[in-house]
Amino acid sequence: MKPYEVLIIGGGLGGLTCAAALAKKGRRILLLERNPALGGYQATYKRSGFTIEPCLHVMAEAGPDGSVSQLLRELGLGGEIEFSRFNPTSQFIFPDRTLAIPSDGQEFLGLLKDLFPHEPSGIDGIFDCMNGISRGLGEAPGANPMVAEYSQKVLQVLLDQFIAEKKLQTMIAGYCTYFALPPSRVSSLLMSAFTASLIFKGGFSPEGGVKRIVDLLEKVVVTHGGEVRKKAPVQSIAVKGGKATGVVLENAEEIQAENVVSNADARMTFFSWVGEGKLPPDYVARLKKVEIMDSALNVFLGVKAQGLGLENMAPAICHFPGYDLDEQYQAMQKGEIERSNFWIGIPTLTNPFMAPEGHHLIVLYVPVPYRLEGIRWRHHKEDFTQRLINMAEKAIPGLRKNIVLVDAATPDTLVRYTGNSQGAVAGWACTPEADALRPANQTPIEGLFLAGHWTLPGPGTGSVMHSGWLTASMIP
Repeated sequence: MKPYEVLIIGGGLGGLTCAAALAKKGRRILLLERNPALGGYQATYKRSGFTIEPCLHVMAEAGPDGSVSQLLRELGLGGEIEFSRFNPTSQFIFPDRTLAIPSDGQEFLGLLKDLFPHEPSGIDGIFDCMNGISRGLGEAPGANPMVAEYSQKVLQVLLDQFIAEKKLQTMIAGYCTYFALPPSRVSSLLMSAFTASLIFKGGFSPEGGVKRIVDLLEKVVVTHGGEVRKKAPVQSIAVKGGKATGVVLENAEEIQAENVVSNADARMTFFSWVGEGKLPPDYVARLKKVEIMDSALNVFLGVKAQGLGLENMAPAICHFPGYDLDEQYQAMQKGEIERSNFWIGIPTLTNPFMAPEGHHLIVLYVPVPYRLEGIRWRHHKEDFTQRLINMAEKAIPGLRKNIVLVDAATPDTLVRYTGNSQGAVAGWACTPEADALRPANQTPIEGLFLAGHWTLPGPGTGSVMHSGWLTASMIP
């Protein structure tokens, strides 16, 4: 059989976008997915009448001029999907106040200046800087001095430069909790881009849920002659003479290809499927230096809506037990989740079809290490689930008595369904070191490429889709 031009491993959003872009160009491609459904971390499933969307809380760059919308238009999907803009974009719940983040960026800056009237110039300064960094990351390397200045620096450096008040620093840095790191460790570049996008361009949800994006991307692949095979786990990537030549599946089937794209876990790709001996030693050493992001505990609740007041809440909420994010991070590292921050998503506020009439779906998300001393997730899953529900009830009084469905995913669950090393939520940890060490889309092996959150530009739904598009453009 004639080899495929491109073989893509992994049907997450990065792999799907890459496959769709290549198929649209008329390339002969095959997409392989180990699971029965496409989507990776964005694969949905059903329980007792609820459609559970595990990961997507708030989506950036999905407005008319956002990079996600532009990419969808390039794929011919511009009129196929609509996005609902959140208002407020998010809510941050602190012990002494709830901060609703309006969908208008200037309104948010005005709100912060009202709360902290002695810091107006610092507020303007830090957001001007974040916007500058965000723009600069889309320019040629070295073209933007702000990117150069804050490269290899943590977000705390930026906060300290402009903001004196600790509470205000935490309010501005709140979105770093989404990436499981405090300001003292998270990349200033990544967080500037993510924060600026959400504050000034808004947060969105795809109408029809994230599955709508997954289904449309698959449709593009198939419509343009591409092939999709599910339940097709890979055992190894064939490399001959320093060039990728295809894959071998776990059932021993060999599939030849001129190029291979891995949207799968980078450590699995290089250390298991390719093998260290076929890689340059300095490349192997570099990969082993990059820290992996923490995992997470996700709890999915189907609830009766009556009496909970969810209609007055944002679809994405972060609950903070205080203003010290470093202290909360250290608590999380010990499994003391009651002292950590956590996220509450209510996707049915924008997509009510995901729950039966009169009900809502609530998604609880708290980062946790893959392994905790004395903890075996199989045995402690229920305990952690109930503790997280107790935490959520502080933000949603009466929650527990309205619950009709409970499901949960531990770090072991994430490993089982995604193959991500240590159940990593989004690949490498979002540190300045990872900014420098993150492997490029084109690997040292000829014909082998990467897509997804393990490569450039990094984590986040829009970024992962962009990685697939970028990789597709590199394949000769």
